Order: sequence, then structure tokens, then C-alpha cells
Amino acid sequence: MSRIPLEVIFRRSVDVVERGGVRYLVYGGLALPVWGSVTTTQDVDLVVHVTEEEAARLIHAFRMDGFRLPDDAERLFTIDTWTTASLGGRDVDIAWGATDFDLEALSRAVTVHLFDRVVPVASAEDLILYKLTAHRRKDLGHVEDIILRQGTKLDLKYLRSWAQRIASATGRFEVPATLEKLLAEEGL
Repeated sequence: MSRIPLEVIFRRSVDVVERGGVRYLVYGGLALPVWGSVTTTQDVDLVVHVTEEEAARLIHAFRMDGFRLPDDAERLFTIDTWTTASLGGRDVDIAWGATDFDLEALSRAVTVHLFDRVVPVASAEDLILYKLTAHRRKDLGHVEDIILRQGTKLDLKYLRSWAQRIASATGRFEVPATLEKLLAEEGL
């Protein structure tokens, strides 16, 4: 089975979210070229800010638009804080933007053009923090690239403050430690 083009699933997923009047931002691999280098990605990553009731309606709207989601997505989305909607061999990873950090990232989102759409994208700092929290090898490489390309334009005070807050809230103490290591490597 051939996969639909990434831009098609991107536009379709953004259409669903925007039709529902949902506050959202794009992050992950699609946001990387805005702040770092161009990379290939296979999916769409969204953070959405919804109530539990709105979450159920959003999941229903994705289904009505032809996306496949887990049978128990309505129940688990607000517990697990994420779900995946699939269409044509591609995925949209949807994170429930319920934390203080998510709300801050949503408020700091930058409007850019992606695939001929004007959409909110995570700021460079917030993309760094999301990727540090995921802490996969590829994410750390992306963080290095963003730091290299953005350098002194980065709000280091903001980065350090949120890295500490994320570590305190989650026990992910590798977040500030890795951030400091990568900043030091670039002389920041």
C-alpha cells in the first residue's frame, strides 16, 4: 500500500483541528526546518489544547474525516495525554496540551507557512524542550542542530528555567543536564 503524501495528511489534520476551533501548534519533525535544518519526517505532530469534552469531539471529528484511531481513544486520550490518528499509511501524533509547559508553548507559538498553510509552530526554545523531553537519539541530534543554527537568538533563561521545571515535575533530570551539555558545546 502506498502512503499518501505528508502534505496531504498535514493539511487534512490541520483542517480537522481548525474546523473544531481548537488551539494547537505544530512541533516535531515538521517544525524542525523552521529553526534547524531540513529533515525528513514521516508523520505530523500536534499539541492541542482541549477540555475532556472537546477532546472527545475532536477525536470524533478525526474519525468523521476518515482517520483511524484506537477504539478507546476518547477514554484514553485524556489519561495517556496523546493519541495517534492514521490515514493512508501515515500518522498524526496528537498530544493533549494540558501541562503548564504546553500552555506556555501554545502562547509562544510562531505563525509560519507550512505546505501553503499558515499555522502555529512551536518556538525554537519550546521545540528544544519537547525534543529534550523525548530524549531519543534523533531528537538530541535535532536539538544540537537548532542550538547551532539559532545560537545567541535563543532565550537561554527561558530554556534553563523550563528545563528545570520539567525535571522537577517529571523526574527527567536528564533534560537540564543534556541542555547544559549541548549549550556548552556551542559556547553558550
